[in-house]
Amino acid sequence: MEVSHQARNGLKLSAITLALLASPAFADSNCSAGYYGPDGASGADCIIAPVGTYVALNGATAPTPAPIGRFVATEGATSATLAPLGFYVNTTGASAATPASAGYYVDILGASAAKPAPIGSYVSTEGAAAPTLAEPGTYVDQVGQSSATPAAAGYFVPNEGASTAQIAGMGTYVPGEGYSAALQAAPGSYVNTTGATATTPAPVGYYVDTSGATAAKQAPVGSYVPTEGAEAPTLAAPGTYVDQVGQSSATPAAAGYFVPNEGASTAQIAGMGTYVPGEGYSAALQAAPGSYVNTTGATETTPAPVGYYVDTAGSSAAKAAPVGSYVPTEGAIAPTLAAPGTYVDQVGQASATPAPAGYFVPNAGATSSLIAGMGTYVPGEGYSAALPAEPGSYVNTTGATESTLAPAGFFVDSYGATNAQQAPAGSYVPTEGASAPTLAEPGSYVAQPGQTASTPAAAGYYVPNEGATSAQIAGMGTYVPGEGYSTALPAEPGSYVNTTGATESTLAPAGYFVDSYGATYAQQAPAGSYVPAEGASAATLAEPGSYVAQPGQTASTPAAAGYYVPNEGAIAAQPAPAGSYVPTAGASAPTLAEVGTYVEQPGQTSSTPAPAGYYVPNAGATTAQQAPAGSYVPGEGYSAAIPAEPGYYVDTNGATAAKAAPVGYFVPMEGAIAPFAAPPGTYVDAEGASAATPAQPGYYVATAGQSSATPAPPGTFVAFSGATAANTCPAGLYAVAGSSSCQSSYERNVEVGPIYSSIYTAGQTMDMGQIDLANPWQINFNIANQSTDLAVDNPFTGMTLLDVTFGGLHGDLFSLFGFNGGMVLYEQDIFDSYFTLDDYLTGNFEFTLLLTTDVGAAFGEAGEQYSYRFIGTFIDSAATTVSSPSGLLLMLGGLTFAGLRRKQLQSK
Repeated sequence: MEVSHQARNGLKLSAITLALLASPAFADSNCSAGYYGPDGASGADCIIAPVGTYVALNGATAPTPAPIGRFVATEGATSATLAPLGFYVNTTGASAATPASAGYYVDILGASAAKPAPIGSYVSTEGAAAPTLAEPGTYVDQVGQSSATPAAAGYFVPNEGASTAQIAGMGTYVPGEGYSAALQAAPGSYVNTTGATATTPAPVGYYVDTSGATAAKQAPVGSYVPTEGAEAPTLAAPGTYVDQVGQSSATPAAAGYFVPNEGASTAQIAGMGTYVPGEGYSAALQAAPGSYVNTTGATETTPAPVGYYVDTAGSSAAKAAPVGSYVPTEGAIAPTLAAPGTYVDQVGQASATPAPAGYFVPNAGATSSLIAGMGTYVPGEGYSAALPAEPGSYVNTTGATESTLAPAGFFVDSYGATNAQQAPAGSYVPTEGASAPTLAEPGSYVAQPGQTASTPAAAGYYVPNEGATSAQIAGMGTYVPGEGYSTALPAEPGSYVNTTGATESTLAPAGYFVDSYGATYAQQAPAGSYVPAEGASAATLAEPGSYVAQPGQTASTPAAAGYYVPNEGAIAAQPAPAGSYVPTAGASAPTLAEVGTYVEQPGQTSSTPAPAGYYVPNAGATTAQQAPAGSYVPGEGYSAAIPAEPGYYVDTNGATAAKAAPVGYFVPMEGAIAPFAAPPGTYVDAEGASAATPAQPGYYVATAGQSSATPAPPGTFVAFSGATAANTCPAGLYAVAGSSSCQSSYERNVEVGPIYSSIYTAGQTMDMGQIDLANPWQINFNIANQSTDLAVDNPFTGMTLLDVTFGGLHGDLFSLFGFNGGMVLYEQDIFDSYFTLDDYLTGNFEFTLLLTTDVGAAFGEAGEQYSYRFIGTFIDSAATTVSSPSGLLLMLGGLTFAGLRRKQLQSK
């Protein structure tokens, strides 16, 4: 037999497995495949093949153990299962395959053993079907490993599946574990050993300019390296030099020397006319203008001395200042010309000579001075021009050092004069040195020439213009109160002047006034005004509240109490009109009678309070209003009538108190003029009620205006509140007086059905009395099913309300709110409703109601009918303000929503 065969799926099968498959057992029993037994066994005598065995053919007498490489996991097997990839079976009769352990793998079906992972690979988990190659950066140097070893620092593994790591060569390094490549030393560093884990930085004075270097280079002459790890040397900067290799810094050029270019190995000496003041210069400095250098290697310049100058850069000597100029300080770059007013008559001078007093020098750079002529003078040294004698002075010699002032009474009006002039008449010169005469000021005059002062005009006289030779007298209406006035003063408003040459004005007396300037008399104050004191410029209008009846008065007269003056300037007072009054003298307006008071006659000093029963709603009334019916006024001075409170009414005009509604009556709103009788089904048991009390269940009220409810007689009952009659108990039931339901006297054994009940007694007429449509109103109508058979919603006890029909005189105007034909009242249900008026109606009304039910008939079929008649009277107290729209629905305020409700009907 062959060692192995290729299966259809391409997997290899072991030789043992193929041998077993080729050797079936012979059938000696009657048992089917998966079972076995002794010879001739069948049915229940057959034994199921146990786990780890199988029976491939019918008629087996014994099970076959699963061979090596196979297993049987269940009973009754007809074949053994090959061990899957990653698993193996190394015994016979196995019930499960064994997974290959970590470090091992199985890559064929039906394997009997696992293989160790070869060198360069590993298996990290159980049940592997193949080994994993060691990743780059790791290696495996033994078989059967469960993990790869990372390359150590200084070593690397470039490919997968490696069995060893490689050492890093010179110029490279590996800084940690697991690297797949060695790193080249970066520029500025080098590696000079194998297996390095770090690079060495280039030392000071050295550099590395390539990657992967094994040594550092020395900095050449003219350059240096100041720090470790340099990638290139630094050239010596201008002003410095390096004269040896491998240096860490450059040497600065010494004072007197310089280095012009970078990368120098020596310094140069400064030449004549130049200098270098300190270390590290890249160029020699030229001597600046004003200084010079007359040696080589100089570190500073020499300033030009006083009297000398240097006018160019880089000079080696100084120049002497020429005639007409000088040099006052060291270091000059040019000579200074002698300024106007000075001169220089020798070379090399340090200063110029000022011209003496009486002399001057007009131009710069002069070598001598000039003498001052007549009409001019030079007061001191160093002048560049002679000064002309100023106006007010003169000079009558040459070489003068000062001018002569014109004496008082004389003047000089131009520059450079040689004599003074006399002041003409109408002017004067008060002091010496004047440049012009002074005109006599307005208010003064000068009669003669050559004067030193002017004469002021006397009181009563004036001088209007300057330069006058005489004064003018003041005319009528004007005055001059003192000396030296330039104009006569007009008499001010409030005063007058009736003579010439006056020195003061006369005040207008009290009662008179002057309203303009320059008046010659005073005016009398007109009627309606007054003047209280002398000197007035206007009459004062009589103030509001006062008047002036005659002209020439000194005060106004206040209006008397009861009178007023509304405007200023009045000549008489007005009486207060009816509806107003004036309580004090001097009023400018009447006071309107306050709300609650009135004034009937004009000229009154107070208002009259409205008496009890009357009121005044507005200010300024002339009469009081009577309180209307429905309201009252309890005292004096009221501004409004008080509406009668709910429970009270007022049935007359001018009432001072409201009346309490009597027993049996009520008033539901404010402002009532009459009480309302309690309607049938309700009562009022005390005075002053604002609502009627519905008769409680077990009681009823048959007529309107009652003070108490009547208990239901024995044998009758009232199921709900507000009833107008009691209902008779059905046959077989009884009730005591005041009962709200009927009950049996012994165990019930009666016919089951609905029991009809309503708020009113069927077949009777109900009088609703008088109903005011302007106030809240309602006519209630309630229906109940009084059945006590509590089979909930049982059709045997349910009562169907089939139809409602309105009739009578006004039946077409009424409807029953919320009613729906066919609605069912089950045991103890109540239908709460009320009547609505569908159009406008006043006067007597009458209508009938016919209700069809299924009482006494099959459920839902027409049975008993119940009829009611209602009468009464509608009034409308607001008929003058209410329109009558077609189809108006007069809904009711304060009503409970109509509808079906269920409640427990209790006997009393």
